[in-house]
Parts: sequence; structure tokens; C-alpha cells
Amino acid sequence: MSPARIFLAAEKSPALADLHSRLEKLGYSVVAQAGADDDIVALAARLQPDLVLVDINLQGQANSVQIAGQLRALVDAAVIFFGSQSVALDFPTQMDEIDKHIVDPENEYELDLNIAASLYRHVKNDSLRIFSQLLAQSDDCIVLTDPEGRIKYANPQFEQTTGYALDELIGQTPRVLKSGEQSEEFYKQLWQTIRSGQIWRGELHNKRKDGSLYWESASISPVLAEDGSIVNFIGIKRDITERKQLEQAMHIKDSAISSSLNAIALADLSGRLSYVNPAFVRLWGYLSADDILGRSVAAFWQEDAPIGQVILTILQGQTWLGEMAAKRRDGTLISVDVSAHLVQDENGNPLCLMASFVDITARKLAEKAEKEERHLADALRRSAEALGSTLNLGEVLDLIIDNAAQVIPNDSMSIMLLEGENLKVVGHRGYTERGLKDYIEKTSFKIEAFPSLIRMVANRQPCIMPYIHQKGSGWKAREGVDYIQSYAGAPICRGERVLGFLNLDSATPNYFTEAHAIRLQAFASQAAVAIENARLYEKDHILSITDGLTGLYNSRYFFELARLEFERFQRYPGNLSIVMLDVDYFKRVNDTFGHLVGDDVLRELARRVRACLRVVDIAARYGGEEFIILMAQTKLEEACLAAERIRLAVAGTAFDVPEAGSVSITVSLGVATLSAAHRNLNMLIKNADDALYAAKNSGRNQYVSAQVAPQG
Repeated sequence: MSPARIFLAAEKSPALADLHSRLEKLGYSVVAQAGADDDIVALAARLQPDLVLVDINLQGQANSVQIAGQLRALVDAAVIFFGSQSVALDFPTQMDEIDKHIVDPENEYELDLNIAASLYRHVKNDSLRIFSQLLAQSDDCIVLTDPEGRIKYANPQFEQTTGYALDELIGQTPRVLKSGEQSEEFYKQLWQTIRSGQIWRGELHNKRKDGSLYWESASISPVLAEDGSIVNFIGIKRDITERKQLEQAMHIKDSAISSSLNAIALADLSGRLSYVNPAFVRLWGYLSADDILGRSVAAFWQEDAPIGQVILTILQGQTWLGEMAAKRRDGTLISVDVSAHLVQDENGNPLCLMASFVDITARKLAEKAEKEERHLADALRRSAEALGSTLNLGEVLDLIIDNAAQVIPNDSMSIMLLEGENLKVVGHRGYTERGLKDYIEKTSFKIEAFPSLIRMVANRQPCIMPYIHQKGSGWKAREGVDYIQSYAGAPICRGERVLGFLNLDSATPNYFTEAHAIRLQAFASQAAVAIENARLYEKDHILSITDGLTGLYNSRYFFELARLEFERFQRYPGNLSIVMLDVDYFKRVNDTFGHLVGDDVLRELARRVRACLRVVDIAARYGGEEFIILMAQTKLEEACLAAERIRLAVAGTAFDVPEAGSVSITVSLGVATLSAAHRNLNMLIKNADDALYAAKNSGRNQYVSAQVAPQG
């Protein structure tokens, strides 16, 4: 260890030379000497000694006291006077900063003892001063308590974070910050840890003076006396609220991506996969993400897929939308709808590639089947147009008979409708010419007499007998109909209910095929609609256009009315607005009270919605807990007012439900108004739907209006 460096501020003299020698004898190093005519302060500031000995009788432009004060201010060193005072000096407050006055420097013991003490005290005081500054300037919250937890000290950062002033905290315990978000057992374990002499580390969910909550990371340590007893606790804490909020947001985002029904993948900028969600793993038929990560995206697509072009488009900052053929693990191909884009940081620097995928294989297969059956569709369209031209049952039956041959040529046919357990022929052709009119029209047939009809009731599928005389066909011969060689039949069904049967006969063996069966069933389905509508038109008319639960229009009839209004306003410009409404967290109502209570809530909601609207406004149940309203001759501002009336009517008063008592709900609403850019009704409705989702995403229990011109 190097000796302490001492600077002598005194005039040269034999006594000073003796002092110099004694100091070196004691093991100190004298670095310089300067008198009154020298620049003592500047020289000492340059040399930075550990201690300055100042002759108390030094006189010059400044006296010894003034020189000592300047030294103390500019030099990080202990300052000691020596020598007996021979002149009267005015000792100012700076003297408090001088470490010692050695009256007799010739006493080596006193000299050594006082120098050592001053050096130690200077170092200690500087350490305390530095420590105090560190506490005051620390970005961490620091608090000191007694063994009972009463606060003795808190630094400014602690005051700033909690909102309490130090004088409000002194004597209080940290309970003043408790939020109630953490259990008593949590705090019990904390105190057990620190009272056992250990350091506790963890996170606290506390409450500021203004009542707001915040998170902090904390380290709480016991301060021990020499005998091992606890004299204080010191806590060092840091506000981590922003980090916790970010973690929660990231957790929600990660959960949303992980639980998404759409397949989602991330890839680095070179095109190697770095993340896939479970839906991606399932869609591509792999066992786990480990089998996928790190591989090139090109490995998951048909060989001729334009992967390179897709990645180039994305890296140029454009979104790529399209359909591609994906190759699953087993080598099979599926059709996938792709939406891919570049993920950038806040400065616009690229981070990774992100894409979502939707399996559209079923849709593509359906499109292919539709193309293959275009001829059938054309025939059915013409038939549907004819069947849809009347609701008179007699006329409907005649049209079915007349159009059947256009769908499937035949020699005779009949329409049988179920009346209880019996079958009644209500329409026919080809029998009169064969003298079978009375037999067909006046006979009440039993269904059990026709094995083919029994099979169709059981499986709801058409029945084909290419050749009725083939063994095992189940055909029962009847007098007068022996001309029949081939048979095709289809059940006329509405849902799970069989209304009757459409029967076709041919005098040509092996005439009817499976292809005919498909056509016949399609035609029978059309016939079922026409027959049902005609039979039930009068009594079911109202039911057919209203929602059975709420009494509002159903979505089908709403669209009929809305299209008429839309076309009218395209011809004669005016104001037309759409409001879409959805119940916030309606699943909680069903989960908490049951679906019957949920139905009661929807009925009351519909009543309140209707009460907030004009007679001319058209309200309908769009589906589930979602409703849609068309408001003719209504500007955007007026539609927004109506939306707000509805919101207040719902949120302002709880729903009184007998089975559940009081049930409170809120709704989110989206509002859109017709503009010249809307080429069809769907665009207008989509604008309102987008606004509804914006209302939900920004907090619910509010309305959002859409004024952006639709795309396309």
C-alpha cells in the first residue's frame, strides 16, 4: 500500500524542515511545500494530495483560514492546521469543514494520530456523501424501515413512484401501498423470509397514493447488527408496470396467434420458418412444430408454386394475397388461401415474414363439382324460376310435372305426398294414356307396400333400380304397370321431414343411372321447397319472414327488403344507413345463467332496439346475438344518434329476467351510410360490420361510424 501523500502549506523555516523529516519518519510522503507568496491552492489542486497541513499563522493575500476553505472546496483531501495561534483570526463557518488543529507538531504521537484520524474521517465522510448522492439520484426506489417495518427513509424516486411525500411516509409501514391484489399468505411468506435473515426477491402489485395500481420488482434485505440482530430492513424496488403490461399484451397476442383457427407462420428474411402455430401443424399434417421449424418455406408447397416471387413481393413491402397448392407431410395436396406480409420494427426495418393460411380445399372441390354439373344447374335454374312463379299448390304440382322431363326424361311420373301413414298421388303424367288415371288418383297407398319408398324414408337418399326385374331389386309387380322396366325415385324432404316422393318410370331397361339420381334429388329438393311454400304460405307467411325468438325480421327477409331499398336509392339518390349491433360478452350470459335466460335477454334486447327506432326503420336478427338495422332517409349523424340511443337503452337499465333476476349487458354498434362508392349492398353492410368490430376492439359498449369509401 503506498504511503499517504501530504502537502505542506507553510513558509520555509527550520521548524518546517523538522516537520518534513518527522512526517517521512512516520512513513508519509511529502509531495510539495508552498508559502504565502505561492499559488498554494492551484498547486494542491494539480497534485491532489491525500492531506494538506496548513500553518495556522500563514499570512499573505489570503490568511490560513481562507486558504484552508479554498483547499477544502477544490481539493479532495483532508485539511489540518498546525502550530500555535499567534494572530487573531476570524474563523468562519468553513472551519467546520477543517479536519483538525495540531497545536504541537513536534509531538510525533499526536502528529501521527491526528493525521491518521483525519485521513480515515475524510474517506468515511466522502463515502457517506457519495452513498447519499447515489441514493438520491438512483432510478430505483429505496426505502429503509425499522425491524417492525416502520419507514425511516425513502429516496426521491420512491416518492415519485408512490405519489407520497417523505413526511407522509415516515412512521408508516409499507401496508399503505398494499393494493389487495396479492394474498395475505404472500405477505406472510415475505416477512418470514426477511425476519429469518434472508433476502426476499419478487414482484409486488402495489397501489399509489392516487389509487392507481403498479407493479414493481423488489429486493428486500435485513440489515444486521454485530450481534446478528436485525436493526433495519432495506428495500430496493423498480417500477416494472410497463414491462408487465407489455408482457400481458404479448401473452394475449401469443395466445391469440396460438389458438387461431387459421394457420399462421413466421419466417426469417431468408425464408426459413421460425414459428408455426398449432393450426399450421394440423393443416400440414405434422406431429409437432419441431418437424417444421428451420426448414425452407418452399418445402411445404407444390413444386411449381411461385414461392420465390411471393417472398420477393413481401420483401418489397407489399402484401401478397392469393391461392396456392400446399404439400402436406403425406404428399397430398390441399388448396390454401394465403395472406402474407413483411413485419417491420418502428423504424421500418424488416424483422421477419408473416403469413396466415386458410384451407379452401373443400371450396375448390365444390367449385369443380359445380363446373362439372353446369348443365344440371342450368336446368334446375329454369325449373326454379318456373316453380317460384306461383304459390298455388295446384299450379306448383303442374309445374313440377311439366319440368321434370327437362331435368330427367321419363315415360311416366308421379308425385306422392304423405298424409299420415298413407300416400296420396297429387300429380302425375303418363298414366292417363295407359288407362290408369282412376287407379292413380283414387287409390290410397300404404308406404309399407313399397320397399323402395321405405329405404328413401330411412336414408333420405334417392333410389335407383336400373332394371326392376333384376333379382333382389325388391320391385313388386302390379297390374297395369308392367310396362315399367327402370325406376328412379327421390324423397321430397324439408330438413329431416319427408313430405313425399317423386317417382319416375321408364319403359327402357337400365335407363336410370346414378347420375340421374343426383339430378333427381336436386330437382326433388326444389320441388320440396315449392310444395312446402305453397302448402304453408298463408299460415306460415309471417313466420317465414320473422325471427322466432325475437319477433324481428329474419336475415333472409331483411336482405330482400334491403336490396329493394338499395336499388331504389341508387335510382333516386338519398340517405340510407346501416347499423350493426352485437351483444358484448353474450357467451358469459349463457354460461352464467343458461341459454333460456340468454333467450329472454335477446327478446328484451329486441324490444328495446325496436323502441329506439322509427316505424319505417327495418330491424332484423342477423344471427346469434347480432342484429342489423336499415334506416332509409337517414344521414350518418342521425344514424349515430340512433345507435347511441340503443346503446344507452341497453346499458342504462338492467334486464329483469324472472329466472335470473337482474342481468346487465352492453352492446357495440357499427354505423355506415350509403355513398356513391358503394356498388352493392354487401359493401355497405361490410362497412358497418367493420365499424362494429372496430367498436369491439376499442373497448366495447360504444358505437363507431364508418366513413371510408369501400374498396373494390
